[in-house]
Amino acid sequence: MIYSAKHFLDKRQTGHLRRFVNETIKRWQVPGVAIGVVSDNETVLAEGFGIRGLKCKSPVSAETLFAIASCTKAFTSLAVAIAVEEGKISWDTPVREYLPEFRLSDPCASERITPKDLLTHASGLPRHDDVWWKCNDTREEYVHKLRFLEPSKDLRSKYQYQNLMYMVAGYLVGKVYGTTWEAFLQSRLLDPLKMTATNFSIADSRKSDDYAFPHVTIKNKTRSTDFYDILEGVGPAGSMNSNVTDMLKWLSFHLNKGLIDGQQIVPEACVLKTHTPQIVCEPSGFKAMPYLTYAMGWHATQYRGFRLLFHGGNVGGFSCNTAFLPDENVGIVVLTNLSSSSVGKIVTYHLCDLLLLGNQTSNKTVSSKSTHRKGARIADTSAGTGLLEMKPLPWNDLYQEQVDKERAEAKKKQQQQRRNRVKGTKPSHSLAEFVGNYRNQAYGSMRVTLQKGSLYCEYQEKVLPLVHYHYDVFERVDASYGSRTLVAFHTRTNGHIGNLSIRLEPEVSEIIFERVRDGSPV
Repeated sequence: MIYSAKHFLDKRQTGHLRRFVNETIKRWQVPGVAIGVVSDNETVLAEGFGIRGLKCKSPVSAETLFAIASCTKAFTSLAVAIAVEEGKISWDTPVREYLPEFRLSDPCASERITPKDLLTHASGLPRHDDVWWKCNDTREEYVHKLRFLEPSKDLRSKYQYQNLMYMVAGYLVGKVYGTTWEAFLQSRLLDPLKMTATNFSIADSRKSDDYAFPHVTIKNKTRSTDFYDILEGVGPAGSMNSNVTDMLKWLSFHLNKGLIDGQQIVPEACVLKTHTPQIVCEPSGFKAMPYLTYAMGWHATQYRGFRLLFHGGNVGGFSCNTAFLPDENVGIVVLTNLSSSSVGKIVTYHLCDLLLLGNQTSNKTVSSKSTHRKGARIADTSAGTGLLEMKPLPWNDLYQEQVDKERAEAKKKQQQQRRNRVKGTKPSHSLAEFVGNYRNQAYGSMRVTLQKGSLYCEYQEKVLPLVHYHYDVFERVDASYGSRTLVAFHTRTNGHIGNLSIRLEPEVSEIIFERVRDGSPV
């Protein structure tokens, strides 16, 4: 534990925090967590809890490397902001002016989408994550695939989280500077900030002596899993890895609006642009954050009346959260080695409560209308949101309620799927006639095989059974995660199976994979 003379966590609170973190990681079965807090340019907290991996058993430290996943997006958005500031691109000039090869399926959106739209999740495309998951395409190849993806909304009409647009943003930065996204970030951000441990691939992390191992939850139990390296192609959306020590430098940089050690590394206007809300998101579901907006690489909201910017990340056995309270000059990072874990946000919000309550304790004489710490709002008790009425919220219970609700909805959906099944039907062809290779121009290849009298689907390095549902529809069953996805086979006029359809992206039509032989349609 590192203490600062200016910190708001006294010994009683740090003791409570340790107990809270240990209880929380036990409750959510997270092997290890690394936590950091910076305030007024001083490290308040930098500590590891738990272990680097179930098989490794070594303790987590402030130097332990974790995948930061989508927290990478804040780096990419700032790179674009720098390019705008230096006149390489304009926020409102269509992307096609810089990347003539860029094209979406909607010709109107293709001509109008701008660098700003890439960073605000306003492209009209839903996630379409299976396009890049377990895929080793280059950025050029991903850009080509975009034209085959169905949008679910009009351009700029709705916030829809979209990783591939951040890939385009990184590709754009590399193109206009005649380099790569990685090289640009290394020279313009990581080196000046002395973020010496931060890298762009799991392979680089594993060269270190101190890195965390990935884990997933299967049937409510935490298990070790293989490393998943987000390869070069989609890297600008989430390939970076870092530790608490480096991420606190990153947060200090943002709190100081681009100023580090007396030097303005990035113009203040660039940093503030990425902090400015651009589009309204779906409600958070929590009263402490009555609304959510998205800036560029950061969610922007108010936490219990205080301005908060944050971003989460989740990929391949890791979850994380980075956040800062700009008016309080406080930054928080929580790194974990378990996929889809809520612990990053739970600990972040609990720390916000402790830090803000610490402010309250040290400012008891401040009136409800006054300010402190560089103009921050102390309290407005009449509105019921101020520090004078604040108590820590039960974030573990609040997230448990959310998880339980999501599980209940998923179960209800599966039960409805079972009720829709027409009993007493059989396939129109022999199982052997369904066997073959199927391809989609954006989603890649899917293979159907016959093993010991049963059909199997091979896709994204998974081999899953296809269980007959009704007629020529089968269920792709992933027993590990309890998921069942319908796969429908379609017959051509010549009587042969011609393609299959599967709902890989819930916001658009089913994705169609054409049956191919020797690269040509059957």
